Amino acid sequence: MKRMELTLMAACAIISIGSLAFVAMHALQNPMHERLTVLETDMASVDYIPEEYVTTSDANYPMLVTRIVNKETVWKELVAPPKKRIRPPKPPDLEKMLEGVVASRRVQIGRGDSISIKVTTPSNPRGSFMKIGDEVNTLTIKEITSESVLFHLKKRGKDYTYSLLRK
Repeated sequence: MKRMELTLMAACAIISIGSLAFVAMHALQNPMHERLTVLETDMASVDYIPEEYVTTSDANYPMLVTRIVNKETVWKELVAPPKKRIRPPKPPDLEKMLEGVVASRRVQIGRGDSISIKVTTPSNPRGSFMKIGDEVNTLTIKEITSESVLFHLKKRGKDYTYSLLRK
């Protein structure tokens, strides 16, 4: 058994020494060393010429600025100004249209399920019974609930509604 261990240790030592020798030889025979020496000799032979930069100018800047500022085409807009917006018409004031109109809690039941409520206006202070679809000051009654009356107006393709509490 001892002999086997000695043989194994000797083989490991030989392999280690062989690999170290291979790495050392490869490092010594590196082709990049030769290229580095060629590059260093080429760099040593380069002559550097100092560069001069002009920092002052003979230009008359105030005169150039006034010339540019006085040109009319400089101040001409690149993009045309936007067209003036036309404001959309104000929605009708339904509250003002229904001023003085009172929808009472009085109900009149007609044939079937038709319900009419008493509506008084400044032009008709005694009031009259109206149902869904009737007009009051150009507003149409759209819905009648126990608490309110919903008026509807269609103007310029838009629908406007206003809920008036019943009293």
